[in-house]
Amino acid sequence: MDNLPLWHDHMPTEVLVQWPHLRAALLSAEDEDWGVWIEWYESHLRGDPPDIPLERARALIPDDIWEQGPKVANAEIRRLMNEHANRKHSRRLPLSIEKTRNLVEQDRLGLKFNPSGDHVELDASDDPADARIEKTLPIMRMRAKQLCRAFERANDPDQPDRRDEAMMLAEIIEKPLVSVAEEALVLWHISMGSGSAYEFDSVERAKGGSVLNDAQRSAINIFLASSANFVRLFPDVRDMDSENDLHRGVVHRRDMNIALIESSVSHRILLEADAKILKTIDAIAKAMTAQSPKAANALDASRTNLLRTILLFAAGRAGIIADAVLKQAGVDMSKSLELGDKAIRYVLSMKDALVAYVDTLPADTKAPMMDVIEQLDDSMDT
Repeated sequence: MDNLPLWHDHMPTEVLVQWPHLRAALLSAEDEDWGVWIEWYESHLRGDPPDIPLERARALIPDDIWEQGPKVANAEIRRLMNEHANRKHSRRLPLSIEKTRNLVEQDRLGLKFNPSGDHVELDASDDPADARIEKTLPIMRMRAKQLCRAFERANDPDQPDRRDEAMMLAEIIEKPLVSVAEEALVLWHISMGSGSAYEFDSVERAKGGSVLNDAQRSAINIFLASSANFVRLFPDVRDMDSENDLHRGVVHRRDMNIALIESSVSHRILLEADAKILKTIDAIAKAMTAQSPKAANALDASRTNLLRTILLFAAGRAGIIADAVLKQAGVDMSKSLELGDKAIRYVLSMKDALVAYVDTLPADTKAPMMDVIEQLDDSMDT
C-alpha cells in the first residue's frame, strides 16, 4: 500500500482543479515554507516509497515546536529533511570517458538531472527501462481514466477522436506489461495526438478561442507529463522517434546542444564537470564510429531532460503552477529558490534559442515545454 498513488482509482475532479490554486497560495507565504508539506503530499500522490526514518523524526517533533506555529514547525521539518537527505546523498565522482562510452553503448534514454541546492546534478545511476515501465504503469492507468472522464462528453468536431484515443489508451494500459509493450507504438501515436491537440488549443487560445475546455486541457497536460517519457521507455518508440518526420531538424537541434549546455554552465545551473560528460558524448557522436548514432541520440535526450528540469524550476518560481507542478519530475521548487531564479534568467536570456530547440521536438514533448516558455515570457511582461 505504501508504494501506491494516493488516489488508487482517480483524483476527484474538484481536487484536480483546486489543488494548483491551494499549492500556489501556500507557496506565496514564502517565510512559512509550506513546501515541506507540498512535497509530502505530492510524494503520496505519486506513490513514492516513504522515507521511514524521516517520517518517524517528523512525528517525534516536540509539541512546543508545533505550538509556535507553521513558520517554526515547518523550519524544523525542513532541517530534518535536509539532515536525512545529506545522510542518503553522496555526490558521485565524475564519469570517466570509458564509463561514458559504456553508457552510450547501452542505448540509454538520456541522462537524468536532479536538483541539488542552487544547481542541478547529472544522474548516471543504473535505471533499467523495464523497472521504470513497471513503476510508471499505475500512474499511466490513472491518467488514462482521467482522460476518459475529461472527454466523456466530447462536443467539438475534433474531440471524438480524443475520446476514442482515451478509451483505447485505457484498454491497452490495463493489460499485462508484455501486452502493453507489444502495443507501444499505438501508445506513442496516442501521446503524439494528445500533444498536437494541446498545441493546437494553445494556438487557438492565443487568438481568444479554444478547442478544449479547462478540464480537458488539464487532463491532457497531466497525461503528457507522464506519457512523453513513458512511451520512450520502449525501444520501438525510440526507433520511431528517430526515423519519423516529426523528429524534424534533429541535426540542427544537435548543433544547438552544446551552446545550450554551455549557457547552462554560465548561468551556474549545470556543473562544469557534468557539462564535460555531455561534451564527451558529443565528441563520440561526431567521431563517425559505430557508437556515433547512439551517442547523438543520448546527447539529444539528455539535453531535453536537462531543459525540462530547468523549465520546471523557472515555471515554479514564476508561479506558473498549472504547467510546472503537473510535470512528473519529482522536484520541489521550494527547496531551491535560487535555482528557480537562475532558471528564469536562463530561459529569458535564451528564449529564442530554446524556442528553436523545442520547436523541433516531437509533439507530446514539445507542447507542454513550449507552453511554459511562452507563459513565462508573458508573466515577465506583466
